[in-house]
Amino acid sequence: MMLLNPFILAGGSPPPPSDPINFDFINHVYSVNGVTVTATDIVDQPTWIDGTGLVIADSAATVGILGDALTYLLTADWTMVLAWDHFTSSNNILPFVMADGSNDNAVQVKRKDGLGGHFMNVQDFAGINFRQAEDSSGAIGDNVHKIAITRADAKVIFSVDGRSVVSDTSISFGITPIAAAFGGYPGNTVGDALTIKSCVVTAPVSDGSLPALSA
Repeated sequence: MMLLNPFILAGGSPPPPSDPINFDFINHVYSVNGVTVTATDIVDQPTWIDGTGLVIADSAATVGILGDALTYLLTADWTMVLAWDHFTSSNNILPFVMADGSNDNAVQVKRKDGLGGHFMNVQDFAGINFRQAEDSSGAIGDNVHKIAITRADAKVIFSVDGRSVVSDTSISFGITPIAAAFGGYPGNTVGDALTIKSCVVTAPVSDGSLPALSA
């Protein structure tokens, strides 16, 4: 069965058919700006996709995002719903990162390994500008998780696994990334294996929609 668009599942009006990014790595169905594309159009490691998703092994290269999908992500003004599976509780997991060539001007989605547990953390930063939102309401263990994130100049806000939103609106700033990747910083390697299940990105939605999108 094909995955339903999470924006429709959240209720209310569905997004227009030209969703900038809609990647279903389980069913091998991909579209960008409403146009059906192939895996080779969207990621630089299409052969890593199998029946479970986009599989990124321990110490493998991160998977670069390509083409018009990358162009949209680099606007840094969107809502993303990302589902992934990871298999170890020992280290940091980075399902998605975009950044410039010096790992600045970045958005970093991290399952953080820290004192007291493993929590979901989203940061964005550019030079001296920095903000982060963290959900410490419960540990993010192994297996499948879903996060719904809105990144805009005025805020970073997210919900993970249907939980209440957490946000940082303390500062407003723009960023100028040049690349984006699944599994970690573009051009780097991953620390622990993970599988990307799906990724849908559209224009920013209301903050109150995020828990339903991540459930």
